[in-house]
Amino acid sequence: DYFKKKGMRTASLGTMTRAMKEPDGRTIPKETHIHAGRMCDTYGLFAVPGFKQKICPTSGVLLNQLFWVTMMELIEQYMKLTGGDIPGIIEKLDYIKGLGATCIWLTPVLDNQTEFLNSEGYHGYWPIDFYKVDEHLGDIKKLKELVKKAHKKGLKVILDLPLNHIAWEHPWVRDPEKKDWLHHKGEIKDWNDPEWLEKGSLFGLPDLAQENPQVANYLIEMAKWWIDNTGIDGFRLDAVKHIPPKFWQDFCRAIKEKAGPDFLLIGEDMHGDPKHLTTYQKVRMTSLFDMPLYFTLVDTFAREGDMKLLAARIKETNELYDNPSEMSAILDNHDFS
Repeated sequence: DYFKKKGMRTASLGTMTRAMKEPDGRTIPKETHIHAGRMCDTYGLFAVPGFKQKICPTSGVLLNQLFWVTMMELIEQYMKLTGGDIPGIIEKLDYIKGLGATCIWLTPVLDNQTEFLNSEGYHGYWPIDFYKVDEHLGDIKKLKELVKKAHKKGLKVILDLPLNHIAWEHPWVRDPEKKDWLHHKGEIKDWNDPEWLEKGSLFGLPDLAQENPQVANYLIEMAKWWIDNTGIDGFRLDAVKHIPPKFWQDFCRAIKEKAGPDFLLIGEDMHGDPKHLTTYQKVRMTSLFDMPLYFTLVDTFAREGDMKLLAARIKETNELYDNPSEMSAILDNHDFS
């Protein structure tokens, strides 16, 4: 009846994995959506502090449960800051631990561009200041408090760290002395060409030139600063295929020397070939999300594939990966939701 009233002929059904803005909904104060996934022997929870959990006035259910929306409603509600913050996560640490999680993965907490067109920087991937916590989430003191209290409860905390690009309002964009800190090729035109992947822009975002020693040094020292000033246990490294391998070699070596061998470095590369992913473990990146396994799981269980394909994929990855037990097997994450 809901879809019929909307005049819809077709509808997509799914589990919404982010709490979304509902203008007429009731807010449960300081709740954050949490996203579950398995990471080696660690059960990780992906926390999006920019969202509060809300109740849908139509169905009366929490919006991060099964909920159906038209595409236009989804677009309007999806791209907004709705008030969640770091203190909200602190309040829910016992709840998180009770779920069986041992690690919390936070979206980027860097100070972000607040708005662009009809979207807000709720996600954290539009950095304008690499040394400041975004004011919508809290401050460095609250982040340190989160890490300290999480550790007391046996929970680890990792930060999502975008090193590929900056936001349009970042001061480097308008600084003539920083012109060679950025690439100027425009949008990626050939997704099979490594040069385009590493020097082209994602969604038009200003692309950092990590092959420039000054840029590489800045990013490495900045990462060390977050380690020193928060006590975090690792970084989730965004868009690793868009950054030169030489940078990752230097970055991973420097961070491991700084924080020790147990400091987690987990990379994200949505590539379906395990041979491609093996290159990152060779530069001391601890782990990567096992996208080849993810795609095979989807084909097997969601598209009526053959279990033999899954068995063959597991055998293949176990033989190819340097440390197969350290790869992160996932059934879902924010990129596929």
